[in-house]
Amino acid sequence: MKILTAEKKTGHDGPLHEIPSRDGRGVELIQKQLLSHSKFQNYILNLSNSFIRSDFTRIDNVITDSLNHLCEFYSYDHSSIWAYDDAQETITCVYSCKSHAESLMNNEWRVLQYDRVADLFDFKNFERPYFLKLEDYKTSDISFGRILRDSGVKALYMFPLINEGAAIGGVVLATRKEYEELDENIYTAGQLYCTLISNVLIRKRQETAFKEAEALAREARILKEKEYEYLQMIDGSTVASWICDYEQGSLKYSAAWRKRIGGENIPDDKFMAFIEGLIQPDDLKRTQLERNLIFTLGQEKFRHEYRIKMEDDYIWVLDQGKIMYNEDGMPKKVYGTTMDINETKKAIRELEEIKDDLAAEVRALNTMHRLHSRFIIHDNIDDVCHEILNAAIFLSDAQKGCIHILEEDQETLIMVYEQGFDNDFVREHGTTKIGETIYTELPRENKRLVAEDIDAHDSIAQNPIYAFLKKWSVESLQATPLYSSTGHFVGVLSTHYTSRKQLNDREKRIFDMLARMAADVIEKVRTERALFESEQNALKLVDKLKKADKNKNQFIGILSHELRNPLATIVTGLSLFKLSPDGALLQSTCEILDRQVRQLTRLVDDLLDLTRFNNNKIRLKKESFSLNALLRGTAEDLAPAFDNKNIGLRTDLDCAGDIFADPVRIKQITENLLFNALRYTNEGGTCTLSAQRHRDEVSIRVKDSGIGICPEIISVIFEPFVQADSSMARPEGGLGLGLAIVKNIAELHGGSVSAHSEGPGRGAEFTIRLPLAAGVAAGDKPPETPLQDSRRNILFIDDNRDFAEIICALMTEWGYAAAYATDGRDGVRQAAETHPDVIFCDIGLPWMNGYDVAKKIRRASDLQRPVLIALTGYVSDRDREMALEAGFDYHMAKPLDAEMLRALLSRLE
Repeated sequence: MKILTAEKKTGHDGPLHEIPSRDGRGVELIQKQLLSHSKFQNYILNLSNSFIRSDFTRIDNVITDSLNHLCEFYSYDHSSIWAYDDAQETITCVYSCKSHAESLMNNEWRVLQYDRVADLFDFKNFERPYFLKLEDYKTSDISFGRILRDSGVKALYMFPLINEGAAIGGVVLATRKEYEELDENIYTAGQLYCTLISNVLIRKRQETAFKEAEALAREARILKEKEYEYLQMIDGSTVASWICDYEQGSLKYSAAWRKRIGGENIPDDKFMAFIEGLIQPDDLKRTQLERNLIFTLGQEKFRHEYRIKMEDDYIWVLDQGKIMYNEDGMPKKVYGTTMDINETKKAIRELEEIKDDLAAEVRALNTMHRLHSRFIIHDNIDDVCHEILNAAIFLSDAQKGCIHILEEDQETLIMVYEQGFDNDFVREHGTTKIGETIYTELPRENKRLVAEDIDAHDSIAQNPIYAFLKKWSVESLQATPLYSSTGHFVGVLSTHYTSRKQLNDREKRIFDMLARMAADVIEKVRTERALFESEQNALKLVDKLKKADKNKNQFIGILSHELRNPLATIVTGLSLFKLSPDGALLQSTCEILDRQVRQLTRLVDDLLDLTRFNNNKIRLKKESFSLNALLRGTAEDLAPAFDNKNIGLRTDLDCAGDIFADPVRIKQITENLLFNALRYTNEGGTCTLSAQRHRDEVSIRVKDSGIGICPEIISVIFEPFVQADSSMARPEGGLGLGLAIVKNIAELHGGSVSAHSEGPGRGAEFTIRLPLAAGVAAGDKPPETPLQDSRRNILFIDDNRDFAEIICALMTEWGYAAAYATDGRDGVRQAAETHPDVIFCDIGLPWMNGYDVAKKIRRASDLQRPVLIALTGYVSDRDREMALEAGFDYHMAKPLDAEMLRALLSRLE
C-alpha cells in the first residue's frame, strides 16, 4: 500500500512528530497531547461498545456526538465526516459537529464536485492522515479552500476512511487558532477512530441496502399481486387488460382476450411478437412511430387506435394506459387495456358518411341555387356550360368532363366546353355526328350512360374515343342526356374519372338536376335568341316593306308616267294618220310609233324578267360564244343613241377566246348598263365599254362621266325600283329595274356586279364578273320542226279581235292567205275546215285554252301536221315548256316584232 507522508503536504523534511512548534514549548505540548490521546483512546473503546449495542435508529446521533468529542479532545473548532462517491466524482458532508457547523459548512457546500476540492481532499490517493496549513496554501477564487480560509480556518487535519484498501471518505478537523502539530500517536488515535467510523458507515450502508432489498421484494410481491388482480379485473371478450414488461421482454394479457385472438398457448416472452403479427401492417408502422415519440417525450399516458386481425377480418381496437419509466428515462413497464371499438368505428363511419352526404347535399343545393340565380339572367350558352360542368366535376369528385350540344340539324354534337383534356382531344372529338359517338343511344333511350370500367364497356372500347380516354388515364365515365322541360334532347353532360367510380344516388340526382338546368337554359337562350332574331328580322321586314311600299308607290307613279308617254305619242300619231295624207310625214310618224312601241315592250319585258327572277323561273340557255364579238355588236347597236346625245362611246375589249354563258342575257345586261350610262351622262360626256379576261373569270366594265352616285345610294343601287334621281325633274325615264336585272342575271351565271363612284358629278363605273368554268345545261334549246314544203295559209287564234285583224292585214300585205278566230273552239273548227299551214295561237282563250287547242289539233287525223306557234304574253320558262309539251313547235312572246315574224315565216317557206 502506498503511504502518503506528511512531508508531502507540510513541506517538512523530518518525521511528523519532529515538527517544531513556533513558541518552542515542544515538551509541554507533547505531554498534553499524550494525555488527550489516552483519554480519546478510552472514548473510542467506549464508542465502539456503544456502536455495538445501539441500533441504526440512533446511529446518526452517536456519530454526531463523537465528532463533538473529537473537537473537544483535540481542541479544534470543527470536525466533519465526508463520503466519496467514485462513480459520481463527488464528496458529500454526511456528518458534522454542532459547534461552528453553520458558520463553516452551509448547505451550498454540502455536496461538492471532486475537481473543486481535489487540492484539499485527495481521496484518490488518500491512504494516511495529513494536515494542511491554509495560510500558505494557494487556492483559486472559487475553491473550497478559499472559502475555509476566508472564514478564518488556518489549518486542516484529515484522516482517511478506508475500506478494502480504497478511500471511501475522510474525517476533517479544522481550527481557527494557531495550529498545533499532533504527534504520531495522536494521528494513530485518529486513525483508530476513522477505522471505527469506516466500519460503522459500511455496516450502515449494508443495513440500508438490506432494508431497501427487503422493501423492493415486498413491493415486488405486492406489485405482482396487483398485476394479477389487474389482469383478472378487466377481462372480457370486448375489453382486455395487459402488462408489458420491457426489461423482461414479456407481455401479459388477460385470459379471455388471449382466447379470442387465439393466443392462449403463446408464452409471455413471445406474446408481443404474436400481437404485432396480428396488427394491420400500416397501422403497426403508425403505432410504432407514435409509441417511440411518446417514449422520447417521456409521456406517461398513451392512446392508440389500430386494426387487429380476428379470424378472417380486421377489427378496430383501442389501446390506452400508463407508462412507467426507470431511472434512465427508459420505459420499464406499461399497464394498458384493449377495447373492441369496431362497432363504434362503424357507427362513427356511418355517421361521418351521413354527415358527408348531408354536407354534400347542402353544398349541391347551394350550388344549384347559385347557378339557378345566375342563369335566370344568363344569355351566353358558353358561360352556362362552363358553370354547369365545373359544378358537375366539383360535386362528383371528377377529374375531367365536357358538354356537347346538339346542333339544329339534329345530327351533330358540338363540344362547347371541356375541362381536363387537350387540344388534340377537342380537335378529334369536338364536332362529331351523334351516330358515331358513344352517346348514340342517349336520345332514343333517354337514360344515363354509366361505365364503371371503360375497358369492359363494348360501345366505348370499340369507339375511336377509347384511345384518347386511355391516354388521359380515364377509367370510368358517365354521360347524362340533356333533356329540357319541354322534352327536347339538346346535348350531353359527361364526367370522367381516373379511377373506378361508382355513382351514388346523390350524385345521380345532382347530374339529373344539372342536366335539366343546362338543357332548360340552353333551350331558353336558343328560344330567346331565335325570338330576338325573329324580332330583328320582323323589324327589318317592316323597314323593307316600308321601303318596298314607298318604292312601289314611287314605281307606280313612274310606271304611269313611263307608259303614258309612249301611249300619248301613239295616240297622237294615230290622229295624224287620220288627218294627214302626206306620205313623208306618215313615214316619220311610223318610225316614232315604232320607237315608242319598242319602249313599251322593253318596260313590259323588264317587269316580266323581274317577276321571273323573284319566282326563280329564269333558265339560262348557255353556249360558247365570243364575248368580244357580242360586246362589239351591242355597242354598234346602241351607237346611234349615243351619237344623238353627243356622248362618246368607246370600247376596250381584251377577252380573247370564247366563254360559256347565255349570250342573250349577257347582251341584255350589257345593254342595261349602257342604257343606264346613256340616261345619266350629260351631253358631251364619255362612256367606255371594256372587257378583260382573267385567270378564272372575265370582267365587263361600263364607265361613264355622268352625274355619279351618292354614297348612300351605292349600297341599295341594285335593289328594284331604286333610282339615283326619283324627282319629277329627273332627266331620263325608266322604272329602276335595269340594275336589279343585271344583278340577278350575273348571279345566275355564278358571278357578281358592283358599282363604284367618287361621288356626285364624278361619273360611275359598273363591273360585271363572270366565272369561266360552268356546266352545259341540257335542253336549253327547243327542237325545231323542219318543214318540207311552203306554208302559205295562216290562221290566227286570239281573243283580241283588233290585234287579230291588224296581224291578218299585215299577213295579207306580205302575200299570205290569213284568217283569224277569237276563241279556242272556233279556232279548232276553222283549222279542220281550212287546213292551214301555220297556226298562231294565244294561250289565254275563252272556252278552250291554247294548250287544249294544240292537243286537239295534234290528235285530229284528218289534218295535215301544221306548224303550231304559241303567241302569248305568258313567257316564263315553265310556260315555254308547257307549250312544247302541248304540241306547239315554237313559242313567241307578245308583242310581236314584225321583222322577226317575217323572218320566221321566210324560214318556214
